[in-house]
Amino acid sequence: MGDNLKLLIIELVKNGIILINDDGLKEHNPRSNSPILPLYFNIREVRSWVDTHKKLIEEYAKIIDPTDFDLVADVPLGSSTIAWDLAKKFNKPMITPRVNFKNYGKDKNIIGRYELNQRVLVVDDVIVNGTKKQIAINTLEQSGLKIVQIVAFLDWQRGGKERLENKGYKTKTVVNAIDVLEYLEKEGIVNDDFVNQIISKLTIKN
Repeated sequence: MGDNLKLLIIELVKNGIILINDDGLKEHNPRSNSPILPLYFNIREVRSWVDTHKKLIEEYAKIIDPTDFDLVADVPLGSSTIAWDLAKKFNKPMITPRVNFKNYGKDKNIIGRYELNQRVLVVDDVIVNGTKKQIAINTLEQSGLKIVQIVAFLDWQRGGKERLENKGYKTKTVVNAIDVLEYLEKEGIVNDDFVNQIISKLTIKN
């Protein structure tokens, strides 16, 4: 983990984007089967801090191959502002796959212009089990597009990244949950019991 990323993580904690709560927090959709954990990555809230958002974009950019895609797609709505800033950074058009379909209008399943067989970089905030991303991917592929890269800030290490990779998608994340936890422990922000409590519930362990 580089120095800039370490500083960004501390900034995310101070801004309440990485939430730590001993009472337990859902780390994903309240209607999901995700376990109650005392740690929550609310990456979508980073849009409220301009400088922090810029630093986040730079960390994403480090894991992206800019020569390998024609379009940027978000997984709505968590990554929409991140995807838009990456689209501007790499001078690529952005599209949005609908995860809740409508049955009227033109190009009803994707917002934005695209052409058949264009290559797509899919951007999300976190990877948990990969389910929501797969819905977005299916919409894009059924519209004749090719997924060439999937990127997210955090891998929750609950098997989602591996599921996507096993399906042939090149998937990268800026950081994983265990690395963040170990760094927060090193900085004295959380203790060993806190770290072990979360690691015990992760699918992928070091």
